[in-house]
Amino acid sequence: MFYIKFISPELKRHGIDIYSLGSVLISFQRIVNKAYLSQTNIERLKNPRLSLEERRKLSLEIKYRKKESDFFALTPILTDPNNIELFKKIGEYVISGIISYYVGDILSKLRNVSNQDSIFIGNIYINIHNIVAKINPNLGIDEIEIRYSEAKQTAKFTERHKKEIEKLKNEYYLGGFTTIQGRVYRMYPNKNIVTIKDDIDSKINIYLSDIDFDFIRYSIKGNPKIKFYGRPRYKLGVETMKVTEFEAVSIEVVESD
Repeated sequence: MFYIKFISPELKRHGIDIYSLGSVLISFQRIVNKAYLSQTNIERLKNPRLSLEERRKLSLEIKYRKKESDFFALTPILTDPNNIELFKKIGEYVISGIISYYVGDILSKLRNVSNQDSIFIGNIYINIHNIVAKINPNLGIDEIEIRYSEAKQTAKFTERHKKEIEKLKNEYYLGGFTTIQGRVYRMYPNKNIVTIKDDIDSKINIYLSDIDFDFIRYSIKGNPKIKFYGRPRYKLGVETMKVTEFEAVSIEVVESD
């Protein structure tokens, strides 16, 4: 069971407004959906849509509410044994991703570790951002607390966390190591970046070391196809995982011009 609690002295006199409640609950549901996709097929996070059957399987309902603190308990609508077992698997995954933003130092974690967890954490940024955006004394919300019944840690977001998360909006995180290839389309010498066109004519910005950039600029003749080994850059707040930026750690000419 998940718990979401809205905290403010104001809430002793009236409940939370429907707009804020709906926005937070929808964002939380999307985190649950992404946790499921991440654990079943990480590639599906590129386009995080669910089938109707999956949506029903993952749908949460408000089990009960305590009005004085606007405390909501959320459970899956379907309570058959298989679905309960599914939520046991993804519940801790959901809360661990949320707590990563509560603890802080998120960029260091996302850029220094390359695995399924970091991709999931980076992908839910927009949903976390939408939740903490509702922390506003004018809306009667000073803090938002999220926890999972099977986990010890609790995420209790405050105005400070809201500001820290907002600052991450234009940052990026790194995906897993892979290779891409294409022909150089444009160079940016002051940034050590080349733009390539891949086999389907998509443009990708490649971030290079000084040595690799100079090798492409001065040593390669013509415009051969080049293979780049490294990690994709994904922008926080952008849900698609289409590769438009890439950090290369090595290069190889694979086809003469």
